[in-house]
This record gives sequence, structure tokens and C-alpha cells, in this order.
Amino acid sequence: MTTFLAALPDIKDTRIWNTLNALLGGSWLNIDPEVAAAVESVLAGKSEDNVGKEALATAWRSAKAVETFGGGLSELLMEVSDISGSTGEVLKSSQLFRR
Repeated sequence: MTTFLAALPDIKDTRIWNTLNALLGGSWLNIDPEVAAAVESVLAGKSEDNVGKEALATAWRSAKAVETFGGGLSELLMEVSDISGSTGEVLKSSQLFRR
């Protein structure tokens, strides 16, 4: 069995570790504003743990990308539902699909 999970690096700074855990443990479709603020604060602050800071920055970029992509998918789904109706009843009754 193949997995694409990698082990987390050895993070020494407890503030970075706790913030990374909060980020990884939450939903990335709607990132909690408290978690976002904590991540931004930690990334803006000084730390000697460059490895941990880079791991947090990578996870943060990924989470923001997922949130953006997920929001776009939700908007697309709503548009399709508006056009077709939730069960397709609009398309079924449309003249376009009658033979």
C-alpha cells in the first residue's frame, strides 16, 4: 500500500508546533479566523526554528489554496444548481432536451 504522507519535521518551537496542529486539525474549506490569525502571527514573529517555520508556511499556503479552490467549487455548484434546478427538473422540462 502506497501513501503520500510524509513525516513532519522535528519542530522545536512549541508555538509553531501548536499552531501547525491547530491548522492541520481544522477544516481547510473554511479556515477558522482565530487559526488564521495565529498562523500569521507566528509566521511574522521571530523564531530560531527555521524548519518548523517552513513547515508551517507550507501548510498555510496549502490551506489557503484549498480554501480558495473549495470556494470556487461551491460557487460553481450553486451556478449549476441555479441553471438546472437541484434535481435537473429545469433541464428536463426545457425545450433544448425534448425530441
